[in-house]
Amino acid sequence: MPDPICTAASLIDAANQFTSQTLSPPQQHALKIHAQVLELAAIGGTDYSAVMSTTLIEDAETLARAMSVDQLRAAHIQIAYNNAAEAGATVPDAIGDKLEAAKHIALLDPKTLADIELLLRCKLGRAEGYPQT
Repeated sequence: MPDPICTAASLIDAANQFTSQTLSPPQQHALKIHAQVLELAAIGGTDYSAVMSTTLIEDAETLARAMSVDQLRAAHIQIAYNNAAEAGATVPDAIGDKLEAAKHIALLDPKTLADIELLLRCKLGRAEGYPQT
């Protein structure tokens, strides 16, 4: 699959309807979740589109409320590594090896880290061809 078009111009144009001039932060977050709900259903996972105000909330709370803030942050990292492995990446087993591979990135400021995450999210596009259940 070719890389999605990830230029500032293309994203600014396509995402203009989602800016803070049009939407509040809660609306922006809700639309991002809605897009994830649509994607999950499209790849064969649970279809929450008709039950976003009930079952989606219940399932999310059942999962997340059992974890501390630190455990939630760690879970996001584990999910990222799971997705990389599922896509065919060779993921180091040991935490020390992971830290060594990411050591230069760990030194970057938060804004640069956010910039990198945006770029990678865009370039990953629709990489997952499997349902996350």
